[in-house]
Amino acid sequence: MNLVILTGVSGAGKSTALRALEDIGYYCIDNLPFKLLPTFLELTKSSQEEITKVAVLIDIRSGNLSLADFQKIKQDMSDRWTVEIILLEASDEVIRRRFQETRRRHTFSKLSIDEAIEKEKKMFQPLYQCADFTIDTSRFNVHQLRDYIYKTFRKLEPTHEMEMMLMSFGYSYGVPTQADFVMDVRFLPNPYFIDTLKDLTGETPQVQEFIMAQQETKTFLKKFEDFLTYLLPLYRSEGKSYFTLAIGCTGGKHRSVAIVERLKDFLTEKKMPFKIKHRDIQK
Repeated sequence: MNLVILTGVSGAGKSTALRALEDIGYYCIDNLPFKLLPTFLELTKSSQEEITKVAVLIDIRSGNLSLADFQKIKQDMSDRWTVEIILLEASDEVIRRRFQETRRRHTFSKLSIDEAIEKEKKMFQPLYQCADFTIDTSRFNVHQLRDYIYKTFRKLEPTHEMEMMLMSFGYSYGVPTQADFVMDVRFLPNPYFIDTLKDLTGETPQVQEFIMAQQETKTFLKKFEDFLTYLLPLYRSEGKSYFTLAIGCTGGKHRSVAIVERLKDFLTEKKMPFKIKHRDIQK
């Protein structure tokens, strides 16, 4: 089992890093008192959920931090857990700017911001000796830090696959807000205007055969599948956890559904894991 301990000075981006780890499947705890960590880890073993990756944020809010405490926890857990201590830091100037921009109060609020930064950095200085990774976040904004965490920890999980959702929808009911990529297929011939097909859906062989027989559909699918072959691995390599591809037609009942069903076969051939949702097929 893998345990990541996130620590570091206030304003270095620990909360952002913790959320990024949560996105890639870590069970995350913020501000756990250091002395409760062994108890918490024991409880995870008896949980009904299968918890194999845990990330814990521990900083000065958790009480006094010492090099000896970190070394002991790493030694005690090493027989059951792969323990990695990640220490985040940033320059004084960057930390000062971040506190000014967010209007947060420093933990040492009775001191000036410069005095608080200096005091906290002195407290963390011994922990550099036990940190497995030290990340200077001075050059990162929130999005860049999140992406850096994704890429760094994805390397430890080579079998990870991006979770993909194939969704059909009708423009009459609005574009899905969760969509990462939207393709409008209203340019294809519409089975709605054919009496024998009007009341059927794109899941039926009759509607699929009609749509796939059109030259526009054949040309579109060839080009779009080539595009997806290029695009999806790029999203996956960037560490994206979820990707929603939304295919839309007017009512979300015929053309979009049939195209999603065709793409299902394409993704199966490419060995890309996916789920399907026909959002508006019954409307």
